Amino acid sequence: MTTPYHGRDLLGRLRELPPFSTSTPPRPRFSELPKPMSPEAFARWLAASTPDAVHERIERLFARARELAADGVADRPPAPGTWTRHAILAWHHAEDMEVLMSALGQPKALAGVHDLTETAPGKRIKEQLVRDEPWFVAAGLHRVDDWYRRWAMSLEDEEEVVIGYFNPHLAASFHNRGLDPSGPANASQAHLLSDHHFGHPEAPMDVVEQAVNFITHQLPREHMGVHHQPLGEWHQLSSVLERDPQAKASDLLRSLVADIAPLYAALEAEGHLVPWSCLRLSP
Repeated sequence: MTTPYHGRDLLGRLRELPPFSTSTPPRPRFSELPKPMSPEAFARWLAASTPDAVHERIERLFARARELAADGVADRPPAPGTWTRHAILAWHHAEDMEVLMSALGQPKALAGVHDLTETAPGKRIKEQLVRDEPWFVAAGLHRVDDWYRRWAMSLEDEEEVVIGYFNPHLAASFHNRGLDPSGPANASQAHLLSDHHFGHPEAPMDVVEQAVNFITHQLPREHMGVHHQPLGEWHQLSSVLERDPQAKASDLLRSLVADIAPLYAALEAEGHLVPWSCLRLSP
């Protein structure tokens, strides 16, 4: 982390970044770490660690999402328990992202925003519907369901549209996409416009936030999160970087992830992030 970074990003552009100026947050998010526990007990503990206002917001979000699904402009609603756990993880992930970016000397207001309330102009969402670059088509990102197309085409060009979980048109799709990654992209097509993915002209790609996000979702350093995959262990990261398509496409992403991971692990161990090391997947 003490030398500049040089390399190509996911769009093939040559980038140069200064070294990080790291620091430790003044106090941990979780002052008392729980004892090792099962996934079910951990999910209950994390839900109890979530503010009541967030639970209430999620309940309102799901109620509206069900109405929109009935109107044909949202995906089918998932089972309530699984959906709630998934949304709670997304909220905590945004909190963790703000901590991590600050610790890297890249402060950014991400709590309540990252993966939740990021926005893009309606015209950018509609442009995604006709995007035809080979990589986009090869990844199946051009395929969407009719409900999604109806929603996207209803948007005003200059309207700022939420492309995260807290948009009731997209909330169910964020959950369902992870269960069928080869199926229609739907919400993922819009969400790729966020700056921690590919960005758009009004919000260019943030390669540092992208690298931190990669660790959470691709290792993954979460259990049954966005991709519905079990918790990954830190020793598995090198093999993930070798096989993941995005990591193989960007030497800059690989370098950033490799350097950020030790800080991520240390902050997690100290209670600054969701303490996934307290989760036990087997007796």
